[in-house]
Amino acid sequence: MFQQEQRLIRSGLAAILLSLLVVFHGIPGHAEILPTRGTFRGVYHVNRAGVGRFTFFIISKALKGQMAPYEGKYVEVEILKARQRISSGPVIVDQIGKVTRLFDPPLKLKLQAVFPGTGGGKTIDVIYSLINVGKKDITINANDLQIGVRCYSQSENDEAQDDFFQTGYTRRQLSFRGSLLQRWNFISPMCPGERTHFNTGKVLLRPGETAPFVLHGLDLKPGQYELAVTAVFYPTPTKDEGVPVIAAQSLDVPLPQHKRIQDKLLDAQVQVTHDDEWLVVDGRILGKPEAGVSLFTLSDRGQHFFPGLVQLYSSSGDLLPARLDWRRPDGPWRPIQVDREGLPFKFRVRHADRFSREKIAKIGFWTVTDRGIEKLTLADALPEPPQRPLPPWGKTVQGCRLRVQMSGESFRTGETIRFFFQAESDGKKADMVWIDEGNWESHVVVTVDGKKARIGTTGISDGHVNHFPFQGEISLASVYKVLPGKHRLQLSVRGDPGTYTNLRGEKFRKFRGTLVSIVVEFKVQREE
Repeated sequence: MFQQEQRLIRSGLAAILLSLLVVFHGIPGHAEILPTRGTFRGVYHVNRAGVGRFTFFIISKALKGQMAPYEGKYVEVEILKARQRISSGPVIVDQIGKVTRLFDPPLKLKLQAVFPGTGGGKTIDVIYSLINVGKKDITINANDLQIGVRCYSQSENDEAQDDFFQTGYTRRQLSFRGSLLQRWNFISPMCPGERTHFNTGKVLLRPGETAPFVLHGLDLKPGQYELAVTAVFYPTPTKDEGVPVIAAQSLDVPLPQHKRIQDKLLDAQVQVTHDDEWLVVDGRILGKPEAGVSLFTLSDRGQHFFPGLVQLYSSSGDLLPARLDWRRPDGPWRPIQVDREGLPFKFRVRHADRFSREKIAKIGFWTVTDRGIEKLTLADALPEPPQRPLPPWGKTVQGCRLRVQMSGESFRTGETIRFFFQAESDGKKADMVWIDEGNWESHVVVTVDGKKARIGTTGISDGHVNHFPFQGEISLASVYKVLPGKHRLQLSVRGDPGTYTNLRGEKFRKFRGTLVSIVVEFKVQREE
């Protein structure tokens, strides 16, 4: 059993992920009995509280002098003697044998705290950068990035010695911990706003190039903190074994007060047009003269896909939920310097709530340059699109109701017939619509002129949770032909009764009955 566990810890990515979890969380990766002898690879790190950590081990205070030359280095350590007092507790190292310095990966991490942050008030932004310090191009996977903030727990004033684990540290020192979260995007979290439109994935860095990622809007109480970030470098892309890269930086809150001064490095020239419910944004991002700023982009046939967050604002300045349609080319992200000629881009965006009456007044865009975060206004004072009257609701059943609206008043012959639906509840008798697997065809029914029509795509599926309120889009099947002329359409949705319990043990009432929309009319035009 010991040999199997040891092989697991040392094998490729499993060892690295476990190491990253434990080194920065201050807790073991699994509530189980872990190895106490063997040879292990990882990065030795001493956190701000002075506790030595190596993979899932706590290096006892008496051994810190022996490990001091290897601080922040990727090493192989022979663990001769260690102990785990409880199965869910840490493994404390009491005796170390041979320590071998391994190669330094060509990837370095750098952290920078910016105050005040882009979230306003007393928030803090953290820019954590990956730098290629080698002599060859490297490709990294941004999904391997993890970042977190460590601090003392509520027992931080307890300076008594650790009598239970007998590490040589105080209880206050051992209480210094925090959680690392995986970062999928160049900008995180995606609030304020709806969400980003991409998962970063692979980034190509040439020698000397830097890829910045931004964690913005941190609101921390006064105290002593430590910023932490981890990444994984793969020397051979075809192999699973990677090398962990870690960095940490002390942070005292509150930071010194100062006025944030940031030169505007980018500008935008944009034309906005209407395409049915969509706003089409066609423009260029321009670099300021002599700024020498670079953007990470994906490009295809002269069009660029930028890392960032598109945001919609109402006339009162409130953020609106957005849906984005921006074609993403394949390949890794690459930095391109933005000059006065600019980089062309094009995307479509719309209000996520098709039934909302709030008007879009401004389009904003956050993006990341090689110098950090940049916020642009792509367009403001937008022209108002023609407003169609909202359709009335169908009959209320168990406090719930449904309505539909055609995507257009008329369709060309052969054009896909689309319509939108919206469902809501007063919350007194039902929380969600649930359709048992296998019941979809009998529970989601569209009729055209009183006859059942074939559905192609729908936002409602069986075996899926639909919490009230919800909305979506339905298309009739392409093989379902609708003749020229006027037609009448109606949607009915039937729910299977009962109670739904999620993984957290929360219970939700399923809608019992059938929701029926009013009849809406549309027209199919004859071909001329």
